[in-house]
Amino acid sequence: MPDLTNPKKVIESIFLDHSKSVFKWLLYKGASKAIAEEIVQDSFIKLYERIHDVDILKAKAWLISTAENAYLDYLKKSSTKMEDFEKELNIDNAYLEDSSGDIMISDCVTRKLNEFRLNDPEKAYVISLQLDDKSGAEIAELLNRSEAATRTFIKEAKKKLKPLLEECLEFIE
Repeated sequence: MPDLTNPKKVIESIFLDHSKSVFKWLLYKGASKAIAEEIVQDSFIKLYERIHDVDILKAKAWLISTAENAYLDYLKKSSTKMEDFEKELNIDNAYLEDSSGDIMISDCVTRKLNEFRLNDPEKAYVISLQLDDKSGAEIAELLNRSEAATRTFIKEAKKKLKPLLEECLEFIE
């Protein structure tokens, strides 16, 4: 059992052993580098504050669990920033609502976009940036990712959105 009389040294040791793993795990989950760094920092601060309550031998699992909860909270907060997602897509609702079939298409698309936004707020945000004619470099800068990683992320977002929107095709005659 580590010596808890000097919590600072214990935290430093745990940080050296596990910070990269927690950071990489957050990147794998889709966090940007900046968000991952912030969450790792916050997780270690929480560990320091609760050093006497946490089983130090299980610190890595505790850190990952704490980081996961923090990332989920971040995603929930960022999804509230996207409440106007449909507006950003430049959908002309007057055109879509010319007939009852078009109203059903519009409703379906709106529901599917909301579903996508709630389930994948970061991917929805990336698509909205692209629809706002942001360049790949601008999007990469906003996400703190490389352009190549951003292109891949945009492809993944479109790939995930496509089947949702394809469900609305049944309303087209």
